[in-house]
Amino acid sequence: LPGSDGPEAAMVLEGTWSTGKATGNWGDGAPRTRVPTKFETVRVVPSASEPDASRKMLEDADLGKYLERTSVKAKETYIDLKHISEEMRAHQGESGAYYILTKMEDDSIPFLLD
Repeated sequence: LPGSDGPEAAMVLEGTWSTGKATGNWGDGAPRTRVPTKFETVRVVPSASEPDASRKMLEDADLGKYLERTSVKAKETYIDLKHISEEMRAHQGESGAYYILTKMEDDSIPFLLD
């Protein structure tokens, strides 16, 4: 969180992304920009700058078991694409929350993804 001190970590949700269509799970007339998604795994990843402190924080918070990919039982959901380009994607989830995702070079991601 901005302004907070101490180790950092990130949560990574992984799953499938299907082709959007005007009919299907969300009824006739659903926007063609509606994309079905289903989360399949979750994991937490330590900070690249302080991996040992980050792992300790996660272990102390009883989240160490999520350092490895863990299956999740999540219902299929969707996102409504608002903008997509080479640089970014903006979408709104089924919950109504908006997300802005920007593309980063692999060497600039501040967390250990491998």
